[in-house]
Amino acid sequence: MNACFLKSISFSKWRKSALLLALLVNVPLTGIAQHHTGVTVSDKPSTHGMLLFGGTADANIYASHLPMFHSPHDYQVLLRLALPESVHALYKASRQQFPNERVYTIEPEVFVLPEMMRHPRPFKVQLYRGHFERGGTKIAENVVVEIRTILHVRKFDPQQKRAATSEYFVFGTAKEAFVAHTISAKPDFDQICSVQNSSALAQLLAKNLFAALMLPKRANTPLADNDSVLAQAKKGTLPVRIAQSLYCEFDDLKE
Repeated sequence: MNACFLKSISFSKWRKSALLLALLVNVPLTGIAQHHTGVTVSDKPSTHGMLLFGGTADANIYASHLPMFHSPHDYQVLLRLALPESVHALYKASRQQFPNERVYTIEPEVFVLPEMMRHPRPFKVQLYRGHFERGGTKIAENVVVEIRTILHVRKFDPQQKRAATSEYFVFGTAKEAFVAHTISAKPDFDQICSVQNSSALAQLLAKNLFAALMLPKRANTPLADNDSVLAQAKKGTLPVRIAQSLYCEFDDLKE
């Protein structure tokens, strides 16, 4: 496949543009690939499967990139997406019809992931009930999705050490909130959980679209349905009760 090339802009101007993007969409600069003018993007075009969740109690629907520790999949990415109304209705109906199926995934068209994050555009996906690579059932095809918000983008650092205690991100609304495990270093795990509403959580989400949570008294292991934890947020502690573990994956992050 042809390599993608960056536009001919000066590196200093690119840094300013990247900083502005980070401030607007809450993307840490460490998560935006940095390249000099004229250098090809190292990541190759690929299919970047994503978990799809939310969009039942309110209109916000989210996607989490299904990562690995090797290129071009070595990114943790969390997005807020928009589906066409008819497809969103189909997705909600499927959730209601199959309440025991927690996993929904999308198989996007081929693209270069960091390029998509720097220059978001609509893209086509196939929507599956279940995992699209593990026997899932396709329920919609050639669906055009839009990226409404880039919540988080981070390229894995091979020099980083695995965290000893649990770290999660919390995001969503008072009607429907979620936590995502912070992936650090191999071996690790990818997890998305729905969270029960509380007044403290609602207050945090009213001020922060996306926030980091530390679980200093819990080993770096997955959360389970109905787990109650006391998380450390930026401005104090926050009691969090897990509703459901929607997705938990170890095998893709072993090496």
